[in-house]
Amino acid sequence: MSDAVRGGTARRHAIVIAVLALCASACAHPSAPPPASVAGDPDAGIEYPRVVVENYPKFGECALGERNEVAVTMRVSVDETGVVRDVVVIDSTGRDFDARAKKAMFGFRFAPARAHGVPIRMAIPYRFVFRKRDGQI
Repeated sequence: MSDAVRGGTARRHAIVIAVLALCASACAHPSAPPPASVAGDPDAGIEYPRVVVENYPKFGECALGERNEVAVTMRVSVDETGVVRDVVVIDSTGRDFDARAKKAMFGFRFAPARAHGVPIRMAIPYRFVFRKRDGQI
């Protein structure tokens, strides 16, 4: 196998690993930015969207009931200007939490994804975790 073919395969693997890491890294309360190593694949010229303005949903302790935490996973479409254009719940926790997380996402702003320096639209996985904190929400 030539070095060029191996290099292309390595870049594709890096992109897949970065996307999977993005999914896994979004488990913090209510979400976490991807680690620095998941900022994109510079060799492929891809930069993923970054959160620049957060908008956390409000909810009361009674909403969690006996549970310590509840997660809602969504697919969030971010346009070329960093505005959230579409949110689809892909792992539901219940209508109330889904609605609160989805509504909150529309208040987020992102630095847009880029391909070779040009802003592009991109859908990314995003996960909110509603969690009790020391008896407080």
